[in-house]
Amino acid sequence: MIVWIDGTFGVGKTSVAEALKEKFPLQDVIHLDADRSYQAGNRKYFGGGFFAQNNERFLSDFKSQIEESEKENKIVIVTMALTMDECRDYLFRQLQSTTSKLIHVILFASKQTVLFRIENDVPTRDKDYAKRNMKKNTEYLSKNFSEAIRLDTDGKSINEVADAILEIVKAHQ
Repeated sequence: MIVWIDGTFGVGKTSVAEALKEKFPLQDVIHLDADRSYQAGNRKYFGGGFFAQNNERFLSDFKSQIEESEKENKIVIVTMALTMDECRDYLFRQLQSTTSKLIHVILFASKQTVLFRIENDVPTRDKDYAKRNMKKNTEYLSKNFSEAIRLDTDGKSINEVADAILEIVKAHQ
């Protein structure tokens, strides 16, 4: 099973995924974070696209990681903002057509909440880029993934959001 946690910068994908992973104590769970994986292999992916979302070499490698983890009967929690055509087409849609269970959850929050979270995020984040692209990314997700489950994170703790996703997963098992 793949649980794909999506959303724009600063909405809390990684924090929620880490909390969700802890809620599966007796099961084999892996969290694959696209941003961390891309940064770890950045030199390897030089020249294939500037972002994890549009670098075809990275997308191919990341897809393989997801598929291998799923073959091992692990619950695979993926965090990646599907905000470019390449990641939608070469990664997500292909996985969607080949896996038996893929749950796609898009996290969202008010503009004020997301801006606050971006400002208080890790210092290495390009905060100006995140702010400039927030509206475009949110619109892209709305336009391209109408079938996804949407989860409002405003006023909710990380654990409350993770619990809500856990209930969604249980309903799909």
